[in-house]
Amino acid sequence: MTIITWTGAASGDWNTAGNWSTNSIPTSSDTVIINGSDKTISGTSIPAVSEIKILDGFTGTFGVSGGNLDVDATTVFIKSPTAPVFISGDFTTVIITDNDGTADSVNIGSNSNITSLRYLGGAGKVTLAGSTLTNLEFIGTPRGSITIPSTGPTVTTVTMDAGQLDTSANITTANVSGGELSVKGSANLTTANIRGKSVVSFESSGTLTTANVFDKPSVLTLEKNVSAGATLTDVNLYDGTLDDRSGSGATTYTNGVSVRGQGIVRADVNRTLVVT
Repeated sequence: MTIITWTGAASGDWNTAGNWSTNSIPTSSDTVIINGSDKTISGTSIPAVSEIKILDGFTGTFGVSGGNLDVDATTVFIKSPTAPVFISGDFTTVIITDNDGTADSVNIGSNSNITSLRYLGGAGKVTLAGSTLTNLEFIGTPRGSITIPSTGPTVTTVTMDAGQLDTSANITTANVSGGELSVKGSANLTTANIRGKSVVSFESSGTLTTANVFDKPSVLTLEKNVSAGATLTDVNLYDGTLDDRSGSGATTYTNGVSVRGQGIVRADVNRTLVVT
């Protein structure tokens, strides 16, 4: 495996050999290091590489807004506080850390397929508009945010303990022990396990199949649901709060609410709660 460093000596074009430390364009056996230059890196028909590391010292832009750099890699590691990253492709692992608070710190474009995405630090905004995402970890990032639009991927498993995750795409299982998960649009959430000091805000007209609220500070809320209303199939309050106040959409509880411990249900007299 060869380590090839971006120099940007000739231009901003990935496919120009003179922009690389080896004077050759990286290929599938190479690790690419981006840690210098202030250029915008762009290009088309980029060959797949083994690994991409976008690191401190790079002050340019990796790809452009609306024109994500399309490159496949086994691993992408992003630790660049000031460089926006616009990328698309097929990736086994994407790790994001130490990004700043600017808009579109990391934008992963459509037709991207990711096995594991780990956002482990920083305060930047990550946008996921890809096709598939198996595992999403949002850990130790209280000031960070992730947005998944309706055109984004269905996520198999979310694990989060901090930050703000807004999704308008479906999630199969969400394990939330901190921060806030907001489900919007018409997205469905199959299972939500809510622990610790965390909030799951179901603002969608879709279905939340199973919600387990485990701890006293944990909250499942529908107060922002102003759509046609949500459907909740099984709600289990082991502790914590189900807050169904203030929203305008009617909520349907297919199997009612099971209060198994000292859970609290807060309802609004001006709102319709339907139990079928």
